[in-house]
Amino acid sequence: MLKKKEQQLKLHKNYHIGVVTTSVSQSEDNARGAEAVVKQYGASNEGGKITVVTIPDNFMQEQETTISQMVSLADDPENESYSSS
Repeated sequence: MLKKKEQQLKLHKNYHIGVVTTSVSQSEDNARGAEAVVKQYGASNEGGKITVVTIPDNFMQEQETTISQMVSLADDPENESYSSS
């Protein structure tokens, strides 16, 4: 029983939250909201939990860049996949 509890605690420690936002020129509220979340929970590259990706202003013309930035959130080696076994 204790081992299972330890595994659950370990699982909850190893995660990052990805936030995709527009730039300040597109929507200042969204960008400032992302900054506030990073301030509260810390940036993942500094030991915190939040990774922020800002999509280009002309994201429709730069679809490959936009998709690449979003996929980079899933490519985080610090995240562990959950297994019920």
